[in-house]
Amino acid sequence: MPIVTIAVQLTIIAITALLCIAADFSKRERLFVILKPVTTMLIIALAAQSDPSMSRDLLFAGLVFSLVGDTALIKRDDGRFFRIGLIAFLITHLFYIAAFSIGVTIQITEPGIIVVLVLLALLLYGRFRPGLGSLKIPVIIYMTVISLMVERAASAFGSEIFTIAQAFRLFAGAVLFYISDIIVAWNRFVTPFPHNRINLLFYYAAQTLIVMSLF
Repeated sequence: MPIVTIAVQLTIIAITALLCIAADFSKRERLFVILKPVTTMLIIALAAQSDPSMSRDLLFAGLVFSLVGDTALIKRDDGRFFRIGLIAFLITHLFYIAAFSIGVTIQITEPGIIVVLVLLALLLYGRFRPGLGSLKIPVIIYMTVISLMVERAASAFGSEIFTIAQAFRLFAGAVLFYISDIIVAWNRFVTPFPHNRINLLFYYAAQTLIVMSLF
């Protein structure tokens, strides 16, 4: 795909993402409800234009489930919709784990990364636990899977499929996705705070970087 075309699409994605966040900050709910899934659909459209590959197909499937999660989490204060979103994004991360692992030998990344992820998960769970209620087990599963997603993204630096530049974009995207989910969880399980939708800035940047690993 021509670089100019990619640049135009990235600009449009950035504009819709910022307008989406601004709509939430200004309490323009109808505009927010429209722009939130539309931004993800634009990212999906970008992914669809990359060269066919197993990685592309797996990432595309993950993005489709992300769209489901995005739609469900529009009303994330509703417990039912939050659970749907949790399941949808769990499936997304499973597809991403598979995509990131292509071409990687069966080995873990640097032990330091594993240690950091485990310690961070334990610390975060300790903070989330008092507010989890019936979601303790689902959240443990989700935290395990998203941690593995980040670890697999780090392993892409040793992949035969991804170049160093692609692996860097992929890993940066995975880390931003992790940060976005921490913000969502903190707002729900620890302390609600105004403008918590700032997580979308990290989320859309994450998804875009992950998709750009295909180019």
